[in-house]
Amino acid sequence: MKKLFALAGLVVLTACSTSQLVDSLDIVQVAADVAAADSNIPTAAAPYLTAVSTGAICASTELQSGDSAAVQATRLTACFAGAIKPALPAGTPAIIVGEIDAIGTAIGNFLSKVPSAQVVAAAPAGAFGFAPDAKTKPVKLSKKDKAKLADIHKRATTNLGRIKK
Repeated sequence: MKKLFALAGLVVLTACSTSQLVDSLDIVQVAADVAAADSNIPTAAAPYLTAVSTGAICASTELQSGDSAAVQATRLTACFAGAIKPALPAGTPAIIVGEIDAIGTAIGNFLSKVPSAQVVAAAPAGAFGFAPDAKTKPVKLSKKDKAKLADIHKRATTNLGRIKK
């Protein structure tokens, strides 16, 4: 049964490249960019938007850290632990609710692409396609992925200054 669990996880992991993970983080940031630029976002959403931007900074940094896939799996999940969708005030326009919902959906999509530490630990060497032994070696990023991560980091940092407190 343990092997079946590991095998099921590997099907997901091998189908998700580092570029897909970076792209899904970019989608989180695009959704956050839209909300942070909207002057009608209620202040009740400020802690959420701050946590999302901080999470994007954390994730873009961790993906470039050189940590093993097992360590990254745990840390990437932790990056968005504080991003708890706010209860918006009654009468909040539907477009604002949609912007906040889009962020949550994007975070869920990103986290679904991050392998769990248990799956990484149970996988055979070389199963992830990221490195010869992704359990102990860092994921490999293309120049394009590195540039995109730097851009995500920059936009998230900019958003921290835009968010109404």
